[in-house]
Amino acid sequence: VDWETLNGWNTRMLVGMAYLDDENDPVIELPVILEGGVSADNLEEVFDYWRTVLGSFETEVIKD
Repeated sequence: VDWETLNGWNTRMLVGMAYLDDENDPVIELPVILEGGVSADNLEEVFDYWRTVLGSFETEVIKD
């Protein structure tokens, strides 16, 4: 994965920052703030959204 692809991803996506780790493997992170509590429904929505983001990351960035 090249920097141009990752930068394009980061520009288009609202959340989920992509970068290359120390071994040049593509990584994606989604920060989730749980301090103060969160409802089970809200947490499930985060998981659903994350599954969608991971699918897009795989097809658009990883492409294998």
